[in-house]
Amino acid sequence: MLQNSHWAKRHFVHTKRRWPKLGHYADIGLRRASAARRRARLKEEQSR
Repeated sequence: MLQNSHWAKRHFVHTKRRWPKLGHYADIGLRRASAARRRARLKEEQSR
């Protein structure tokens, strides 16, 4: 839905900015690729 709906994208971004912790859980729930890359990058940095 987020890929095709401009309204949904705007509201998702607004919610994520206002409540970052909820945005984190939404990323996991939606299996967002950008969130997966971010988690992988953080995991890599922590392992160094």
